Amino acid sequence: MSRPIIFLIIFSMLYSISLAQEIRLTGGEISGNQVWQDVVRIDGDIIIPVGSRVTILPGTRILFNPSGDNLKGGSDKTRCEIIVRGSLIARGQANNKIVFSSASDAPRMSDWYGIQFLHSKSDNAIDYCIVEYGYNGITIKNSQFAVTNSEIRYNYNSGIRTEVKAQPTLSQNIISENGYAGVICELGARPLLTENLITGNPMGIVILSLSQPNLGSVSRGENYNPGKNQFLNNEKFDIYNHSNKPIQAQNNTWENETTAGISVKIYDNEDNNKFGQIAYQPVYNSRAQESSLSRFMILAQDTETPDPNTTLAANTNQGNPGDGLNPGAEPADTSGNILQQIDSTMVNIFEGKVQTTAAPLIASTKPVEPIIESPAPDIEQIDYERIFLEPFLDSRRKKIIHKESIEINSALKNVLQPGVIRVKVIVDQQGRVESASILRGVNEIMDEAILSVVQKYLYEVGKVNGIPVRFSTNEVFRFQ
Repeated sequence: MSRPIIFLIIFSMLYSISLAQEIRLTGGEISGNQVWQDVVRIDGDIIIPVGSRVTILPGTRILFNPSGDNLKGGSDKTRCEIIVRGSLIARGQANNKIVFSSASDAPRMSDWYGIQFLHSKSDNAIDYCIVEYGYNGITIKNSQFAVTNSEIRYNYNSGIRTEVKAQPTLSQNIISENGYAGVICELGARPLLTENLITGNPMGIVILSLSQPNLGSVSRGENYNPGKNQFLNNEKFDIYNHSNKPIQAQNNTWENETTAGISVKIYDNEDNNKFGQIAYQPVYNSRAQESSLSRFMILAQDTETPDPNTTLAANTNQGNPGDGLNPGAEPADTSGNILQQIDSTMVNIFEGKVQTTAAPLIASTKPVEPIIESPAPDIEQIDYERIFLEPFLDSRRKKIIHKESIEINSALKNVLQPGVIRVKVIVDQQGRVESASILRGVNEIMDEAILSVVQKYLYEVGKVNGIPVRFSTNEVFRFQ
């Protein structure tokens, strides 16, 4: 065989290998078994039917086209989704996670729809994954499997939605900064939640229509669950029970461990006797919380995806898909009391200015008796060069030292409209804004105006174990 022919064969093999590193799927049904690896770009709904399986290898990035859905089907005809009726096995590794995200250079909430497990009786797994920038990150309907060691964040409506008697196990996940709720339970769903960090969502867990999640039950027996979930820095409620079922939420940790501090972030029959009571005593103590947060810090250290550009995203599709709850709206209270205030930032438009007011502080009373001691956190594996979530700071919360107000000029006045603008902010080691990007917007002019203001914010230096670090936070502006 001549050298030119050998060279041509080797070149063809190398070219084939390089092509295998990125595949593009236009959408449709999966036939038989497939293995995904490297980079997978999705332009239309992917359907995994009964009898078919997709296995995703560690380190794979699945990127969804934010501009539309080739198939114009599924739950949302304008957004790509993965619909699982067969089997999806996505098992990453602690230092090599699987990422489900937007293909946009400037991603926003609701760029794609999410992963839906619909009446799947096959083996499924989500482990060491990141699911971000969807509408509902993961929907589990009448299915039972485990979501573990994963970050579910920046999704427009909910991080995880459980429906129709679904009984998944949600364990050791960080469910953060979703647009409406961290977890939604409805239509008789009964998920088991253990050792999750639920933080930075407007609502931590929303319980509807005969659902009864098990968030912690210390009574030994069939329903025993050690709990150990952490509810920190959720904007309105940690748990909102709009079901008539009693809810077990024992042995968890809370932002404020006093009785008054916990109850003000819980909505149950004490607020409306039509709804079931949430049993949250005994609580998990603060020393145990420190240890768990250290583990979550390490889990989050390899979950950084490239920061969005600080300019506005090219895609402005912020429409509200017609599925289920109205994201960003307040859950209806049938007593006539609609949930109000306690936004992280409330924006009022008057006299040509936008002013921001922080949420009121919670009064402290006698603390609830804690349960279970735990050793001090192991800090040796923490990489202080990483970006930290707000609850990982020693203070547990950001502190803004300087804010700006927006002057309403004629251009801005002409486009003012009701809506929510949510901004992701990275703060550097000096407390200055390193970058700011729109996660959820209203219109281009309003979004730009808010960005220009946020970029001038000054924060108290964030520290972890006394060491200045970069940290991530959300600023929320609600126009009414």
